[in-house]
Amino acid sequence: TQGEEDTVKSEKWTTVLAGQYDFCRSGYGSAAYIWEQDSNNNIEMREITVAGIGSYLVSSEPLNLNLFLGAGQTDEDYDHIVKRYTAIDNRTYNMLYLYQTLEWQITEWLTLSQGVRLIHSFSEMNEFSMEDETSAVSVTGQSRRDLLMVKVELQVPIRQYFSIFSSWNLNYDSHPWPGNDSTDTLTTVGLRFSH
Repeated sequence: TQGEEDTVKSEKWTTVLAGQYDFCRSGYGSAAYIWEQDSNNNIEMREITVAGIGSYLVSSEPLNLNLFLGAGQTDEDYDHIVKRYTAIDNRTYNMLYLYQTLEWQITEWLTLSQGVRLIHSFSEMNEFSMEDETSAVSVTGQSRRDLLMVKVELQVPIRQYFSIFSSWNLNYDSHPWPGNDSTDTLTTVGLRFSH
């Protein structure tokens, strides 16, 4: 038989289906179903079901600050590399979900956007390590898992439909798979068209 090769292939996307009900000017209830794929972290599919309450902490012309806190369930399917080394192909766990966004029009020519998402598991999960010389995988302990995503972006308009942007992304996993780093960062500079 022929085994699967370990290939480097990067696919990352997120799709969100959400509903929201505003209780008042500054508070709302929301529920969402989120699908994600993140091949950099060996996740073939992550499905998140979450419900909670949120608040528009600041809502003005130049500044908008939003905070959402909810609870729900995460179901993750892993790729063949994780299955081979850990014998785990799927995990389902209950979690706390925190999502915060900031939009700030600093000047006419400068906008700051920022977002934070934290997923904190209520149950403990195995932590793994890999021997460098033998590639043997072992369980080193158990603890609750944290997944943190942070994005910060500056945008400068240069024409009616065009702007230059620079963004910085951080992804942190307190329980990375053997061979993966717990922290991944990405800096992007580009030209954006919006109409």
